[in-house]
Amino acid sequence: FSKAGYKTLGVSVKFNDEPWIYCGILPMLDPPRHDTAQTIKNLQNAGINVKMITGDHLNIAKETARLIGLGTNIHPGEATRDNTPERDDLVLKADGFAQVLPKDKREVVQVLRNTYKQVVGMTGDGVNDAPALSAAQCGVAVDDATDAAKNAAAIILTSPGLSAIYSSVIESRRIFRKLKAYVTYRLAASIQIVISLTLLIYISNCPINSLYIILLALFNDLTMLPIAYDNQNASVTPEKPDVINILTLAVCLGGMQTGFTMLFSYVSGPSGLFSRDYAVGYTKCDKITQAAIWLQMYLATEFLIFSTRAPSYIWVSLLPSPALFGSVFAGCLLGSFIAGFAEAWGKIPGTDILIIWLYNLICLVLIDIVKVEIFKAFGQNLEVLADYLPEHKKEEQYEKVDVGDIEARPATPTVVKVVEDFDEDKIVTRATLSSSRLGDWAKNNLKNLTEQEKAAIQSYQTKVRSETKIHIPTGLTSETKITPPTDTIRVTPRLTSSSTDLRPMLAMGLRPNTPNFKNLK
Repeated sequence: FSKAGYKTLGVSVKFNDEPWIYCGILPMLDPPRHDTAQTIKNLQNAGINVKMITGDHLNIAKETARLIGLGTNIHPGEATRDNTPERDDLVLKADGFAQVLPKDKREVVQVLRNTYKQVVGMTGDGVNDAPALSAAQCGVAVDDATDAAKNAAAIILTSPGLSAIYSSVIESRRIFRKLKAYVTYRLAASIQIVISLTLLIYISNCPINSLYIILLALFNDLTMLPIAYDNQNASVTPEKPDVINILTLAVCLGGMQTGFTMLFSYVSGPSGLFSRDYAVGYTKCDKITQAAIWLQMYLATEFLIFSTRAPSYIWVSLLPSPALFGSVFAGCLLGSFIAGFAEAWGKIPGTDILIIWLYNLICLVLIDIVKVEIFKAFGQNLEVLADYLPEHKKEEQYEKVDVGDIEARPATPTVVKVVEDFDEDKIVTRATLSSSRLGDWAKNNLKNLTEQEKAAIQSYQTKVRSETKIHIPTGLTSETKITPPTDTIRVTPRLTSSSTDLRPMLAMGLRPNTPNFKNLK
């Protein structure tokens, strides 16, 4: 039974002073939630190594791990109690541990965190999980956890199951990428502005009007406010805040931006593309030349955010949020309008403004190509995770609700046409679920079973099928509507239920204040 995932109790009876009479074994099945296997698969696809630590028997742990898609390299808890290098290696490579004590759970967390410098998350619900929850960098208490577990955890889930953990991983990686994109952008833009202005002063004695620079900084800060609400994908691997890589990327992008600004400043005139000569000379630094250089720098810094926010090439990455795109586009239009119509900027011709836009867009493409090559040199994985898999985007029309021996499925009201519509073979109870699980296990282990064991399993399944019946009371007619309750009614009906047993009726959805209930009474 334990190899099939069951917990068992021996049952015996004693009458007065008579000897105990052994009646048999009571198998109990506590199956995983329907979404657990998918959640673990999602976490593994996100580069997270999942281990199971349980106080259950080793056989039960291995069967449960198999059902939910974990490896079955599971060891007894006593293997964690020797402070040796071999023990540390076992903790790292094992899929889990069973028959553990509370201190064993904490020991596993500390080995992974302190010896192997891994970021460890621990989830649990009981008092015995509290030490491990407090030892992990991120302790997660499930929805129905004890107060001790909740107090020791950093995160408390408010919905049943573990799927919210995957959602939190996705959300945290998206937030990290937003922060990383803005930090890289701000450093690169600052490098461009400071070095370009310095070079123009020292090379050509051409200081840009201070009003222009003040407006550039002001507009740039305002247009970047929506970055917090930008669309972003989560990386397929855990994010690591590598400061050296961030600085290297920012310096490279800022250096390229500076080069393009200097190219525009000294080559725009001889190129013959513009209606006026904007080239900087040692004695030539008039108002309209400064305005053209200001506009090029302003547009370049605004466009740069579209490259730094993209984990790969801009044209294959997730589109920016409408707020961010609209803010940047509006800022660029405002800057172009000022440069084209304000007397203080010299009124740059419209055709020249369009050419400056085109020049900056071409520069943005070149910068983005270099950015991706830098990512590849860093060994950065350019793949991204889907925001939420269908199981996380939208729940099914119903959710399985554990109500004792019946797994109810709240749904829309249905009409019972005839009694024969109820197929007894499709009724799901704990007994039928248990019988099915035992049968599946027996098929996989058929060669190891004795004839007596085969006969016992077959007898058990036959008994379950014959006793699992839910009869439709006479109170239900061919036009009776069964409206499920909005809340969960916890009942434990008998396997064999007669028409006078109200508990199956409650599980099926009839409310005590309905006419059908009163007629039945």
